[in-house]
Amino acid sequence: MAVKTWIEDVEEFSKSMTDEEFKLILSRTDLTCKQCGTCCIIPDLPYVDKPPNVRCQYLKWDNKCELHGEKKPQGCQEFPHMNKEWLCSWRIAPPRVAVWFCHIIRSFWREAWKYLQEDGC
Repeated sequence: MAVKTWIEDVEEFSKSMTDEEFKLILSRTDLTCKQCGTCCIIPDLPYVDKPPNVRCQYLKWDNKCELHGEKKPQGCQEFPHMNKEWLCSWRIAPPRVAVWFCHIIRSFWREAWKYLQEDGC
């Protein structure tokens, strides 16, 4: 008998998550950036010619970006893209599994799992 993991539970739930559920879960999520630099290393960032799993040329040694204000690309300014479509597309599918190292995204999916446990889904 196979045991279902919490990740499989939230992946299944994400396919039917309503906008109201998304907003509720997001309101419970810790959105504090830990300045780990993962968002500037793991994903591909075509607007700065950065392939996946390579450190961005603008990420300094202290994990702060050299670009500020209007110089910073829009995609970078908006990360994490906390909308349902973006989060659900980045949930756990390899090679995107590495995005789990981002505290904010991991926090969102943990809150989704807690929501499932509370709601008895």
